[in-house]
Amino acid sequence: MATRGTGYVFMLFNLDPTNSVNVPIGPLTANSTVYSGTVTTYSKAIYDMSQSFVWSGRTTSSLGNLTLPIMVTIPPWSMNVVTLQ
Repeated sequence: MATRGTGYVFMLFNLDPTNSVNVPIGPLTANSTVYSGTVTTYSKAIYDMSQSFVWSGRTTSSLGNLTLPIMVTIPPWSMNVVTLQ
């Protein structure tokens, strides 16, 4: 976890090759309980496409307005950045 202005950024890795993982997020020292969130994912599927010279970028999804704590599901074999503003 890192701070970013008045928000937070979390870097999450799922090293399980077949199962998604649910990760709870809720900083104990949060400045607020309500945030706007996004999750940016670089998954194994994106990596696998690059082996065939198909270059696809990461995916970014809005989590909308959130009240902490939240649960984020991250896909198998992926790197994820969750941003709370």
